[in-house]
Amino acid sequence: MSELPALIAQCHSAISALAYPGSGPVTAAPDLQVRLDKPSAAQVRGSVRPDGIMSFIDGRVYKTLKRHLTAHGLDPQSYRARFGLPGDYPMVAREYAERRAALARAIAQGVPRDRAA
Repeated sequence: MSELPALIAQCHSAISALAYPGSGPVTAAPDLQVRLDKPSAAQVRGSVRPDGIMSFIDGRVYKTLKRHLTAHGLDPQSYRARFGLPGDYPMVAREYAERRAALARAIAQGVPRDRAA
């Protein structure tokens, strides 16, 4: 039972090394949170896709990062600071934002009722 945290950290390190080849060995902190180096400019550009935004925390693609960041105790500003991202780094995928905007226009959201009719 006492060796379980070390085993989990070792498995996580091995999987992270597969997910981020060439980044060198990933070491886990005592609280088992992985600390990665800041991404390169190419990685930042590649993380923003029309259909989703890749998280630098776990490498998964999300339509919006807000809930994901909140689950990890971060807000957009601290996420950008932690990974050295520019201030205009998006938190929502472009296609998702366009779909939501089209839906809002379709139901006349934000338009006073007398003008909507």
